[in-house]
Amino acid sequence: MTKTSKTNSKPSTLTGSGIKPVEGSSYTVGTLDDKEFEQSFSLERDTPQDTGIDRELIGLLARQKRFHALSKELQKFDDEFDGRADLEKKTQSALNQAMTLFQEANELEHQGKQQETLAKLQAIEELVSDDPLVGKAKRRVQQAFDLLSDWVSDTKNETPPPSPGPSASPKTFIEDTTAGNQTKKILVLGGSALVLFSLLLTVYFFFDSSLKKATSRYAECQQLLDTHDFRAAEQKCEEALELIADIYVFKQDKKKQLTEKIRTLLDSPTLRQGLTGKTLVDGRYVTQADKELLLEFTKTMKKGDSFFADERWEEANHNYNQALMLTKRTSSNDPATLAELHQNIARTKIYLAIEKGKEAFAASQWDTAISQYGKATKLLAENASQLKGINVESTSEKLARLMLRAEIIRDRQNAEKYIQAKQYGRAVKRLKTITQVITDSQFADHSEFRTILQEILSQLDDAERQLVIDNQANYLRDNYKNLFLKHYPSATRSNLINPRVNYLGKKGNKLLFRIQCTETTGGRPLRLQMDYLFSPSDGSWRFYTEE
Repeated sequence: MTKTSKTNSKPSTLTGSGIKPVEGSSYTVGTLDDKEFEQSFSLERDTPQDTGIDRELIGLLARQKRFHALSKELQKFDDEFDGRADLEKKTQSALNQAMTLFQEANELEHQGKQQETLAKLQAIEELVSDDPLVGKAKRRVQQAFDLLSDWVSDTKNETPPPSPGPSASPKTFIEDTTAGNQTKKILVLGGSALVLFSLLLTVYFFFDSSLKKATSRYAECQQLLDTHDFRAAEQKCEEALELIADIYVFKQDKKKQLTEKIRTLLDSPTLRQGLTGKTLVDGRYVTQADKELLLEFTKTMKKGDSFFADERWEEANHNYNQALMLTKRTSSNDPATLAELHQNIARTKIYLAIEKGKEAFAASQWDTAISQYGKATKLLAENASQLKGINVESTSEKLARLMLRAEIIRDRQNAEKYIQAKQYGRAVKRLKTITQVITDSQFADHSEFRTILQEILSQLDDAERQLVIDNQANYLRDNYKNLFLKHYPSATRSNLINPRVNYLGKKGNKLLFRIQCTETTGGRPLRLQMDYLFSPSDGSWRFYTEE
């Protein structure tokens, strides 16, 4: 497998929903293109274990309709339990209804309808028993109701003076005194109106001051939330709610707007999760311990991506496996993130096996090359269903072609060594193995391997002929005494020594051999010689003489 192209790609780092791309580059090996690995596969999220939910407390809060306390208690746990969904739905519905009734009560209070306002507030208490604003609002409205009732009653008991007729007679002393008393009453009523106006003006400025203080507490709440001081932030927001709870009649629109802002902040995931000891990391709320692990995970993933971009597969695989070990120590694993991580590990293993196969191939280490390419093929097959977008079939075909080439080269080299050592039997066996491997492979009809097969078949014919010659020469050498005694009856068996056999070539379809030996006698040694023809078709021998 050779490097075919280098393209810009985006290795992966941890995010809340999975792994986000970062700038980098990676290489493709054959059809193992980096882009083919971009689609992720999913892993099922492990079912979290029970972390100790106080079910008795939750049941008690629900029965007592203390839904504000119940809402805070439920937000302390992420774990599921029987009835949680229904309980959360009931709690949120009650709180929403209470908020609606409270807004209606404010409107009625603004219109001066204190009795109807009290009825609304009592309805809230029946619906949500622990609403922090209802008690103060009831006391305030009741006081206003009592004050206004007394003032209205005093006004109604006063009898207006009769109007004098057009022909009134001169006033007596008593009549004059009565007129004086009426004048005094008018002056008293005018003074009362002035006092009431002053009182209302004082109340207005008091409410304005309370609104400003509440706005300041709300700003402090936001600042504390930004610095992750969640307990102090909650306290400031609740103080702001208490301040604006005492505002009625005046500034109701601003009161309503500020109330909604404060409640939105109190109900925000950042504050609610922060109060349980969790912080936001890459889009997820996690504990402090998990936060440290996730930061280490991100760091390790980035190192792995850097090595991957540099085609340093072993280092990349090492860092990805370290990241995987970190995920086993945290309870805040994201399925998409785990899927991407497993995918990266599979990719680096495949690239690493291919790289080692290439190095072994270049070093003529054929068995190692075949082993590594086989490992890469197995990894592709094992991860085929997970590595979406990979052309597994095409890549596996290229790896199979490389393995076949390595096998052919290895076996041909071994066959040549056997031939040089005149071990023709082993050479023939090895060459037959190669022809069988090529014939049984998926590339048998490819022109490249058809050419190789023809070359090997020709080499096999030569090796088989050499094997026959070698076998028959051994036969003649092993039986030379019998053969010479047959044609030289005067010779003595014990005097026949030093046999030699030479292959002279073909005579038609037969093989011609010359056999020689030395006969030792009391005098000069004699050299004996005969020619024999061997017929490969029937395995017969015949004495040969030139005619």
